This record gives sequence, C-alpha cells and structure tokens, in this order.
Amino acid sequence: MQDIEQIIITIRDAIRDIPKRYSDNLEQINKLEKEENDLLHYIELVNLNAVEGFKAYKELQKVRKERRVYKDENELLRHIQPVLKNMKGQIRHLDDALGCVRQTEKNLENRIYRVRVRKDLDKVINGVK
Repeated sequence: MQDIEQIIITIRDAIRDIPKRYSDNLEQINKLEKEENDLLHYIELVNLNAVEGFKAYKELQKVRKERRVYKDENELLRHIQPVLKNMKGQIRHLDDALGCVRQTEKNLENRIYRVRVRKDLDKVINGVK
C-alpha cells in the first residue's frame, strides 16, 4: 500500500517541482550567457598573453559546458513542463487524496471483523485471548 502513497507523492512533486526547475534553468542559462558575454568582451578588449588567453579560454569553456547542461535538461523538460504547469491547481487535491490514503492505511491496520452469527469465533478471528 506504500506504493500508492509514493505514487501520489511523486505525481504531486512533479507537478510542483518540474515547472519551477524549468524556469530556474532558464534563469541559470541567462546568467551564464551574460557571464559568457563578459568573458568574450574581456578577450576582445584586453591584450592577453598566452597564459592569460588560455585561462580565459578555460573559463569560457567551463561556462559553455555548464550552460549546455541546463539547456539539455530543459530540452527534455520542455515536453512535460507545460502540461504540469497547467496541473498546478491539482496539488491541493493530491494532498487531500494523500491524507485520505494515509488515513485509510491506518484504519486498515487497526481493523477488526465483527462476527454476525458465530460469536464463538470472535476471539479467534480478532486475536483476542
């Protein structure tokens, strides 16, 4: 029964987190593009020796690789992000359902059978000694 609870949690978290992750990635991409622009202007406007030029190249390479990670992830997320964004209003309903599932699990753990006719079987069935 934990599987049902975990499925609800996973769905809820996906609806809540993936659109935010997508927009956070966009912000990171924007920040890294500005950093890249700063480095390119540095390379363009400053006379660099070989060591400084190589350091600038490595910094630029690092920024480009980090930017690529965010862009690749957003390329995957862009397919599901709009769908989940439209489902944002369902989070409250999923939380309610999760609470109900947890309450039902608790009730199932503590349930007993009430015998209808064979009262002599009550103690045996419900484990009362």
